[in-house]
Amino acid sequence: MSDSPEPTGTREFARGISRETGPFFNLGDKVAFTIASLVAFTGYWYTLAPSVTLEDSGGFLTAAHGLGVPHPPGYPVWTILAWIWQWIIPFGSVAWRVNLMSAFFGALAVGFAALLISKSGRVLASRCGFLQAMASETGLRRIILASSVSASLILAFSPVMWSQSVITEVYALNAFFLMVTLVLLYWWSFETERRGRLYLAAFVWGVSLTNHQTLVLLTVAFPTFVWLADRKLGRDLLAPILWVIVLGVFKMVATPGSLFHQGTFSAAWILAHGVGAGVWLYLLWRESSGLLLLWRQVLATYAAVILGMALYGYLPLSSATNPPMNWSYTRTTAGFLRHFTRGQLEKVHTERTALQFWGQVNMFFDDLKTQFNIVYALIALVALFFYRDLAREDQRWLIFLLIAFLFLGLEYIFFSNPSFERQKQFTARVFFLPCHCLYALWIGYGLILGLGYLFSERPQLQAAALPLTVLVCALPIVSLVLNWADNEERGHDFGYQFGYRMFKPDGGYPEMEKGAILFGGTDAGRFVPTYMIYVESQVPPRAKTQLAKYPESGTFDRRDVYMLTQNALAERTYLHSLRDHYGAGRPDPKKPETLQDRSGWQGALFDFAWQHLGRAEAYPHGAIWVPAESDFQMALEQYLDELRTRPRLPGEDVRVEGGRVSLQGLTSIMAVNGNVIREIFDHNKDQHAFYLEESYTIPWLYPYLEPYGIILKINRDPLPQITPVMVARDRAYWDALVESLRGDPRFNRDDVAEKTFSKLRSAIGGLYAFRHMIPEAEYAYKQAIALCPDGPDGNFHLAQLYVESGRFDDSVAVLEEYQRRDRYNLRIAEMIRAIRVLKRQMSEERELEQQFAAQPGDLPLALLLIDSYAGRRRTDAIDEVVTTLLARPVLPLETYLQIAQRYLALGRVDRAVELLTVMAQRFPQSQVAWYNLGVVQCAERNCDAAIAALERALALDDADHHVLDAIRRDPRLNNCRQYPQFQQIIGQSSNQPPPSVTLPGGITITH
Repeated sequence: MSDSPEPTGTREFARGISRETGPFFNLGDKVAFTIASLVAFTGYWYTLAPSVTLEDSGGFLTAAHGLGVPHPPGYPVWTILAWIWQWIIPFGSVAWRVNLMSAFFGALAVGFAALLISKSGRVLASRCGFLQAMASETGLRRIILASSVSASLILAFSPVMWSQSVITEVYALNAFFLMVTLVLLYWWSFETERRGRLYLAAFVWGVSLTNHQTLVLLTVAFPTFVWLADRKLGRDLLAPILWVIVLGVFKMVATPGSLFHQGTFSAAWILAHGVGAGVWLYLLWRESSGLLLLWRQVLATYAAVILGMALYGYLPLSSATNPPMNWSYTRTTAGFLRHFTRGQLEKVHTERTALQFWGQVNMFFDDLKTQFNIVYALIALVALFFYRDLAREDQRWLIFLLIAFLFLGLEYIFFSNPSFERQKQFTARVFFLPCHCLYALWIGYGLILGLGYLFSERPQLQAAALPLTVLVCALPIVSLVLNWADNEERGHDFGYQFGYRMFKPDGGYPEMEKGAILFGGTDAGRFVPTYMIYVESQVPPRAKTQLAKYPESGTFDRRDVYMLTQNALAERTYLHSLRDHYGAGRPDPKKPETLQDRSGWQGALFDFAWQHLGRAEAYPHGAIWVPAESDFQMALEQYLDELRTRPRLPGEDVRVEGGRVSLQGLTSIMAVNGNVIREIFDHNKDQHAFYLEESYTIPWLYPYLEPYGIILKINRDPLPQITPVMVARDRAYWDALVESLRGDPRFNRDDVAEKTFSKLRSAIGGLYAFRHMIPEAEYAYKQAIALCPDGPDGNFHLAQLYVESGRFDDSVAVLEEYQRRDRYNLRIAEMIRAIRVLKRQMSEERELEQQFAAQPGDLPLALLLIDSYAGRRRTDAIDEVVTTLLARPVLPLETYLQIAQRYLALGRVDRAVELLTVMAQRFPQSQVAWYNLGVVQCAERNCDAAIAALERALALDDADHHVLDAIRRDPRLNNCRQYPQFQQIIGQSSNQPPPSVTLPGGITITH
């Protein structure tokens, strides 16, 4: 870029770098680390959340306090560190202490970013030609120090890094592990023969995988940097990984139902990885005559990673002690594997179009711009502009950072397949924090190269180096100001308020009864009360949250409440942990028979925890009825029996894997959850009160529910009505709460709190909607929207309420306002289109009703009206039309069959049987009538009635025996084929009927 002579000062600076014999990180690097760490920690400390927050915080805190097992994949290193940390810090509540741990590790991550930028930027400057044109060594050092501190603090006060460093979460620790791994790798690259640093980097990376598994996406990038720095070792380190990728792709191609078979784009993406890995393997083979010549060093590197991951061994050890947070029951092999592989979470779905993927990539970069603002985001690209001026070693470092950035970004997008809804984007952005850390390094390099080039091309500006470096140091202030409102948590007590109000609602509602059973549904609804019961209630006063606005916070104690997760009751592993917590046969060293299913080491661990970890006093003293395996199996069979008599609903996915029934779809899981809740309720309702914080609706519960503060109470018997007194108390309670929340500026900028309280109000609105209390439901939904204008619950539910009330224009107006706040949410546009279509159909339906009222004898018109009702699943309206038609003295047999088919399509086999019974009575000499009646009764497994009907059809058979031949072959009759009476009427056994046969009638049975 510049041909000017190399100034003496900078030439000496470069020589100094090349022959450094002191510590690898010099005083300037350490100063950058110290300034960045202290400033970040001070900012985090000042904006720290005062207590438990929402989402997953309560679950993590309970696991940390009781050395338990958090949600998948378990986060063992975080849990162990948090347990140690809460004992090291002697003041503040447990929640505040662990929040402070996030601040500590977040600040260290920022400090290591500054350290790395300072050291690598100093080396980069010493080997970059145009930077040597600077006359002032001091000026260049100032640029490097200012850029290092500035870029790292821009990261510190970016939305995700800041928000995750002031609450209890794992992401700040994740950033810490990433930055330490990068520092160690960079340090090793200067003396590649000193392999201990490489092994240490591999170990730290392995440990990081026990904190958050997203860093597994460095599996290719890590050895790639080794290859760039040490060709021989890197080649041998890469080859096995590339082979695994190639073989994995081959396996996906050959396995039906794998990710490869989830659409064209998914297949192309996976195939590209296989081809790329194969080509790379070939090039490595061409590069040298032999592979794996350094196999000892390769094994040592892999062993270091595995040793770091060995912390997952904590999970079965913890689970054996019966901790309050004992997710997946990992003391068993099946539970451990299910937890480690995240088997309880939603399966990976990668199907999408290339256009959708492009939209997701744009969404990722749009978020990146949000994290750093557009100016700072563009500064990072300066490093690319000067790429050719860099030394080869520095080019390789930047290449590695770019590869790591793309794998952590694009690969995660491929596997997570994020949606475009604003609320889900907000939730998913934390997974891109490693990308933000890498991008901050590029911002630092951009500042160093950009300012260095400016000073080298305009030497007269070097006199202003000091004020310019001060200006660079001030850049984070912009991030601080722009991101303050959305990410600071100072004084945000909404998580504690959420938990406190569950047990002590006030506002005319008595405190929750002693020994109550509480079903928690949402993440906050199960985790926050768990924290309140197992931490706040059981720690000494000095470790409790003490807030002036909650007078009893300093003495809060509700360890008597039984906490159950509404959505997990279809999980066998969760039921195991519930039995250990609350069941009559829960483990107790005083009752050796309760420990018989534990091995020797598990029994010893449990005995230790009983005496020293507070397990003896952790749970309510009285046992409750908890479903045994046989009870769970009964609930599952009840659902499967129901499923056999009707078509599957959207979201119902039931599979048989290895002889075991597996529930895949959310609708299926919630249906079984509902059956298990009914069993728990029926067995315990005479001794315990029940409460519900709703996540997904369970229809059978609605007649028992009444509003109870922010949650719902489950009454012992169905309520005839929600009385005016109940409605008035509920409205007064929420009027006061909404006014209090909306009047708090902190709430109005707390997205998570808005969404959480809006969901609570929307659940109560759903109860009113079920009771057809339209004004009350509308009022509740409008309050839900007022609490969170861009939340899905209030908006979608109010729109649905208006649709059910025939107020289509009002429904569209609600959704259009919602769309203005969440413009990329495709569900909104789809629902608006569906409502407009429904409005047109309803208009046509009203015309059909008017025509049918005038011409009740018009059969084609009646069928059109029935089809219109069937489209909206209005069986009651179909019944009215059918009643009108049956009043006619003569109705064609074909009409009976056509209407029965519509009932069957709606899953109303009972109505079809009633109609076909009338048909057979009116056409007693029709073999078609009796035959189809038998087919439908067979579908209902009423085999005695089905066989009787088929015998009547046989009695009317002709000489060619068409009916007999059809009975022998008809697959619709398989439910009753093994009955002896059935075999008797057909005269022979027929286990597997041929696939095609001419049958009388036209009834189609959906299995």
